[in-house]
Amino acid sequence: MFTLNYETNVRIPENEGFKTAPANTPLLCVEGGSAGRKLGFVNQTVCFGNKLCAFNANNADAKWIYYILQSSLFQKQFDSLKHGLIGGVSTKLEIML
Repeated sequence: MFTLNYETNVRIPENEGFKTAPANTPLLCVEGGSAGRKLGFVNQTVCFGNKLCAFNANNADAKWIYYILQSSLFQKQFDSLKHGLIGGVSTKLEIML
């Protein structure tokens, strides 16, 4: 797991249309050389950029999703679905485990 830096001194005004992830959400890098390999678990609400995907747990345990994203089965499926020069996947992608 990578340590997340919450103190970047960048403040984003509310209602500006940025993507947010609530506390207790796994975030996965889905584009570039780190696609599928860099994963974090936020403990507070954060705004995030284009290269990340937030996994909202809905009725599932968020930590369970976090651990699934680290599994070899997920990694194998993710890698098989990467495309393009920079090796990314669509955030609309559905992977069945």
